[in-house]
Amino acid sequence: MLDFDGLMASLADRRKVFHSEADFQHALAWCIQQAMPESQIRLEVDVLQIERRRRFLDIWLPVE
Repeated sequence: MLDFDGLMASLADRRKVFHSEADFQHALAWCIQQAMPESQIRLEVDVLQIERRRRFLDIWLPVE
């Protein structure tokens, strides 16, 4: 199980400022990848289309 609160606290200690949303997403994804090396993490996943509008998840972490 991923300790998300601890992960965010660790990230906050290492990085005080992010240049963009994408910068934050990549830093968070890297922290998750380090905590769960077997994970298949993906960024900006298109999950469904409703009324011709695309919907994205910022971070997708499929787990069993």
